Amino acid sequence: MPVDRHQIEVRQHQQLDGDQTSIHHHDRHQLTYAASGALTVVIASARWVVPPLRAVWIRAGVEHRIRVHGSTNTQLVFVDPDFTAQSLSRVAVVGVNPLLKALISGFNRAAERSETERHHIEALLLLQLERLASRPLQLPTLRDPRLAVIQDALEKQPDDRRTLREWGQLCGASERTLSRLFASEIGTTFGRWRTQLRLQHALILLAQGSNVTTTAHACGYRSTSAFIESFVSVLGTTPGRFFDQADGLAEAAKPNPRRGAVSALSAVQLRITRR
Repeated sequence: MPVDRHQIEVRQHQQLDGDQTSIHHHDRHQLTYAASGALTVVIASARWVVPPLRAVWIRAGVEHRIRVHGSTNTQLVFVDPDFTAQSLSRVAVVGVNPLLKALISGFNRAAERSETERHHIEALLLLQLERLASRPLQLPTLRDPRLAVIQDALEKQPDDRRTLREWGQLCGASERTLSRLFASEIGTTFGRWRTQLRLQHALILLAQGSNVTTTAHACGYRSTSAFIESFVSVLGTTPGRFFDQADGLAEAAKPNPRRGAVSALSAVQLRITRR
């Protein structure tokens, strides 16, 4: 099936630490990618933190706002709303492998390429988007006023170690009531929800250059080892490896004097052309 050359548009924005958008939506799907720093994406029901070398997928029509943590060059990929990525929800944080990064970069320089090359880049980019897998980096927004008190306090001070019983004394509800509210509203426990909140804050601090020990204490962990154990349980690897992997992706995708950043892409294009 031929690809409509207008299905994809790529834009670039240089953004500074603290830059943020107002609440808005797009008529097309959006993939936002930043090679450095971190992004916070907020919708009415949840929040995501997007670490370096990851991207955030936002479906067409979803109202959202974005905040930048650390200066970065953000690339925005807009996709026709008729395109569907079955594996992704309305909003999702996804990995960005070297090929996808090269495709985005290649499409961004589409004016330098022939129509045939642009056709192949777009076809491959759409194929990569169909295969995106989401990462567990979502934090549900708490609606009940009693739970909202807890969320507001922990957002301001994620190192607060109060128990659910102690939070109950603050917001006027028993520990059992609060436990039931967490289960009915977001389908998880207070402890698991707080872990997700702490890890979101940790990702922002680590992306901004904070070391693991400082980050652990800033996010309420009693020891560095406890923080690392929590990080691994949710994200599947240690903080050091998590960001080393991101750095590795960046290095793998950098232009080389003997082999351009899109050399692998060119090889794939050549195979497609010969079919």
